[in-house]
Amino acid sequence: MAKKRVLHIAGGLGGAFVAANNLVNAVNTYSREFEADILVNRQSGVQRLKSKSLTLFQSITATNMYEFHSAESLATVRIAEIERYVPDLIHIHNWYNLLDLNLINKIIREFPAIFTMHDERMLTGGCHMTFGCMNYRKNCSDCPAEKFIYGKTMKSKLKQNVVLDGFSRTQTIVPSQWLFDKVCEENPFGDRSHIHKVPNIVDPVFTSNPKNNKISQSNNKLRLIFVAANLSSNVKNLNSLFKALVELLTSQMNLQIKLTLVGGGNVDMPSNNSNLRIIRKESLSPEQILQEFEKQDICIVPSLSENRPNVIVEAMLAGVFVIASNVGGIPELIEDDVTGYTCAPNKTGILEALRRYSKSPESRKKDIINEAYERASNEHQPVKIVQDHERVYSNSYNSRLS
Repeated sequence: MAKKRVLHIAGGLGGAFVAANNLVNAVNTYSREFEADILVNRQSGVQRLKSKSLTLFQSITATNMYEFHSAESLATVRIAEIERYVPDLIHIHNWYNLLDLNLINKIIREFPAIFTMHDERMLTGGCHMTFGCMNYRKNCSDCPAEKFIYGKTMKSKLKQNVVLDGFSRTQTIVPSQWLFDKVCEENPFGDRSHIHKVPNIVDPVFTSNPKNNKISQSNNKLRLIFVAANLSSNVKNLNSLFKALVELLTSQMNLQIKLTLVGGGNVDMPSNNSNLRIIRKESLSPEQILQEFEKQDICIVPSLSENRPNVIVEAMLAGVFVIASNVGGIPELIEDDVTGYTCAPNKTGILEALRRYSKSPESRKKDIINEAYERASNEHQPVKIVQDHERVYSNSYNSRLS
């Protein structure tokens, strides 16, 4: 019996693309019923220039003219590209700058469709609402959270009728309970049967290697790693981390810190400090990231907004202690003082967590690392995650036949 073809749509090299690519590889490895392809489209130079011009125009004029139709005009995927794959199902991992609203509706009408929400963008058209504001339901044009994060105000809200229509005819996957609850709040039909919580798959290099359980024995040296696709994103909160490290060094004069930054983007480095060494590494393979993890004491994720970042799981599987902000779906991964430390996403919170780590006995740190490894390993078995996706695919496919 021929396998059903699932076409995954993702763009760029961000977290959604990485998650989609990992899932495609796992489906093709473990599934007996489905096979997967991935359609990856990235903006051309002209499209990127157009996007930057729209943003610049908005910032100069302080206008709210940047409507969703502007983002639609940058869409790169066309229906002909999708049909070339002859898919039985469509699995969309992100739509922004890839699919316009007309194409989304066309996909939903013509194919069994699955959306994975790696953040709330499919609900809000651009907002990341870890902050708890629900005003996007009113399609507000002045969002303090977005202005704080992006330095601009965007009115690119996904039209409510498209969201409602999509809920009635698609299967929705979310990686975290936090986002599952958000999606259910937006569900006008009261039926949760088409909303599924399934974690993302991490690259097999992390699940197939024994963890490194080595703790630094030096009291005056601290090695940290910070991983993000775009280090310049204010959401990743790198500036708060810099401020916390500088203050920590001020209070502990004999401490030496080495911070490894992995990812692209421009970074405004802190003022020179002989006790703070910062190393930049831009594009690394999963194997190289694993090697970097094995050199570190702490993986730190101080983000202002997150869903369920894979970097935390990867660090846990590599045997690295994790400190992360207590936002979004992160507390589902990190139980404070059991599988790592959570902190407020600001300088004070990060500083307190680093001091906790410095004062904690080595035996306690090892216990936390071991517990984190066991939980991450149990919850991220690729065969189980593929089976969960297979059930969603079957539900979507069979519902169209009935």
